[in-house]
Amino acid sequence: MFTKKIMAAAAVAVASLGMASSAQAFTNAPVGTAVQGNLVSPTVALGSFSSCTSSSVSGAVTVDSGAGNGGVGNVTSASFGGCTVFSSAATVTPLGLPWTLAVNGAGQMTLSNVQVRLQWGLLNCTYGPGTVSGQYNSPSAGLVTLSGTLNRTAGSSLCPATAAVSGQYRVTVTSSGAVVVL
Repeated sequence: MFTKKIMAAAAVAVASLGMASSAQAFTNAPVGTAVQGNLVSPTVALGSFSSCTSSSVSGAVTVDSGAGNGGVGNVTSASFGGCTVFSSAATVTPLGLPWTLAVNGAGQMTLSNVQVRLQWGLLNCTYGPGTVSGQYNSPSAGLVTLSGTLNRTAGSSLCPATAAVSGQYRVTVTSSGAVVVL
């Protein structure tokens, strides 16, 4: 479930990084605008064996494609908390930051270079880098839903070869000192 959080967080960041066409709040989000995403679904999952109860991502707009045309941004910070594997404490660490976020005018997004490390006791597994897709599905509430699959690229063969990711984040943008829920 922690992968879900990671992807959802990334999607939130992507959505907030320049989604002008499907949400009026993203219109005129100039380059450098700060974006924050916080997990709102109960958990985020990495496969069926792991979950996290909190997550946040943040970054900034790097390309403003103009009103209605989306944009690009970087997720420069990500965190995951309350993570477990089979109900035992675990740690999920984001790797390879910044992750690249791209949003088109229809609110569809792609988060690239997503990579995380799962540590549980002596077990250590890396998933990604990979790509997660998302949809800015509730502009009035600033909600972004993400889903995808990350491949295990390093670590123990006891970890599954792939991990399905999904989750939902609320995105906010900070512009001129004011925080706005997108």
